[in-house]
Amino acid sequence: MRMHKADKSDVHRLAQTHFNTERRVKKGQDAYFDQMRALSRYYHELDEELAMLRSRMHTLLQLTFPEMESLFTQKSDKHCTNAIRFYLFSFVFPVIYSLT
Repeated sequence: MRMHKADKSDVHRLAQTHFNTERRVKKGQDAYFDQMRALSRYYHELDEELAMLRSRMHTLLQLTFPEMESLFTQKSDKHCTNAIRFYLFSFVFPVIYSLT
């Protein structure tokens, strides 16, 4: 496929066909579709950020609780979540609040 070029012969040929060729009038796109495209991009950004945060959280959990993977088969396991929540509310948050 030919790259778009703007050399003299191309410009000359376009100038010759400009007045002889009828081109389609471009219709503007509905505002609904512009809004949907913007929302889709925003959703994609949020989805990527959420995946990154989940990955970071998993890494931190592996570093904090190395034995957790041998105890629980899934990260979303109810018992795993309760154990982590218990640790956070019992040990981590009190230390953080006492520093402030």
